[in-house]
Amino acid sequence: MRRIIAASIIALLAALGSSNAWAETVYSCPDLNQAEEVGTCPSKDDVMAQQKRLCAMERDQDTRKLMACDDFPAFFERKATSLWAIQMGGEEQLTYRPCTLGAKKIENGKPLKMRVRAPDRFSWLFCSYANKETISIKVDKNCKLKNGEKAMDCGPDGAACTAVCE
Repeated sequence: MRRIIAASIIALLAALGSSNAWAETVYSCPDLNQAEEVGTCPSKDDVMAQQKRLCAMERDQDTRKLMACDDFPAFFERKATSLWAIQMGGEEQLTYRPCTLGAKKIENGKPLKMRVRAPDRFSWLFCSYANKETISIKVDKNCKLKNGEKAMDCGPDGAACTAVCE
């Protein structure tokens, strides 16, 4: 009986060791021309109302961020975003992109740089592009760049940027 239990435990541990929960996942920055818009952009009136709500709150004058309340065009550029879906690491990931870009395809959707920030039990992956756009993806795994640094260049074809996540 003990042998059967021991064999069952060993078989269970072997099955767990070969499952995807223990496997590494490789994430690469996607080509933005493959992204699909799944949300909608807020109207100018919606963003104006949001700015009024944020700026109506009582704030300590020493810590108040002037850029959030005083300049509507800059506020609109930061807050007018829509939700986009991209394929990354074999999974669909969601990110926000500025509405000022519109749904048009960008000239070069290849990534230029990749950064990883891994505070504890999750990681943030940041991909930067030619149009000064950066997308961020939160991954519930510990990630490191392939080169072991905190940032890396993606090369001319954008394929060199990869993060390995456990």
